[in-house]
Amino acid sequence: MSVNDSYTPAPINIYIALTKLWLQYVLWMRSFVISTKHDLPDLQFVTERLLAIPSDFARFLEPFYGDNSKEFERLFRDHLLLGTKFINDLKNGDTYAANADRLNWYRNADDLAEFLTRANQLWSLQRWQEILYQLLGTVENHARSRFNEKYENDIVIYDSMEKQVLNIADLMSQGSIFSITRMPFRR
Repeated sequence: MSVNDSYTPAPINIYIALTKLWLQYVLWMRSFVISTKHDLPDLQFVTERLLAIPSDFARFLEPFYGDNSKEFERLFRDHLLLGTKFINDLKNGDTYAANADRLNWYRNADDLAEFLTRANQLWSLQRWQEILYQLLGTVENHARSRFNEKYENDIVIYDSMEKQVLNIADLMSQGSIFSITRMPFRR
């Protein structure tokens, strides 16, 4: 049952759900980096779980943004695929491919930012680009730190990534809560 079928969710439930989804992003991205670096046997399963996050987001966002949630899902899946390719190229020392992947990853961040600002009038393109670029830079720094076996720094960077996604969850929650204030209340 979707949110629209039964009730309008309380703002705190929106915030909790989006916080959980963004924390899963950072958790599974970190797991991907670690499994990639150490060639762990769980890499396939970690990758599959990481790539399930866009569908989780789409299911949650559908009551607020309708069919636009599918576009978010596509863009976010592309974001993760580009990120995993970039991380693999870093691990393999393929600087040329990593630079090309980084460029595509940032282009995807621009596409995500443009999509989000079209989906919700509360959000600004500049703000979304800023926070997505920061996140990409932090994910890259995390991967480089892990690959260079700077584990203490890796933990500090992970903490920073976690703070960043909490800020992203705050921003997305505010916009989603704003969108439901325009929806009719249903029981």
